[in-house]
Amino acid sequence: MSLNQLSPAKRAAGVGRAPRPLPKFNAAERRRSPYLIALAATLIRYEQRSGLKKPEFAETIGISESQYRSIRRKASNPSIIQLATIARNLRIPLFTLLGVDVPGGKKLSGIKMTAHIALVVDRKCEESGLDRIVFAKKIGVSVPQFYIMLDGRSSPMLLVADALATRLGVTLWQLLGVSPIAEKR
Repeated sequence: MSLNQLSPAKRAAGVGRAPRPLPKFNAAERRRSPYLIALAATLIRYEQRSGLKKPEFAETIGISESQYRSIRRKASNPSIIQLATIARNLRIPLFTLLGVDVPGGKKLSGIKMTAHIALVVDRKCEESGLDRIVFAKKIGVSVPQFYIMLDGRSSPMLLVADALATRLGVTLWQLLGVSPIAEKR
């Protein structure tokens, strides 16, 4: 079947072409990420305020010393669950941990954020009118990963979640349930 024989909806979704997978972020991209820069700065600031040494501070925030060193160097792209754990242990919202002001933003657990990803992905799939397999390809997610997301069992890495939010037409904070998605009129 040629691309011209596909329905307009399937052509728009990219059926007939190789799907654009969600990006994998290399070291240079991670070091330039505003989120990871702010995360490292926030953690350094909290570590200095605590008066603890790096290993003790890492334990206090719920991660290993090597994970902490990697995050400080912006060499790591932590998962949403891992970030939620750090934020909870610092007693701050995730958006504060990442140096962002989200007026009226909610302080949610990692489990609630991954459940909200499922709700948003499912809602956007329904709004698209595409079947789930076609929609998964459109947003650059493998079909198995798409179903893991819909089950609320996916904890994407921060930069992948941000890229997914962009492909879904929402902000990262809307994808995670921290701020509401405006209803269509």
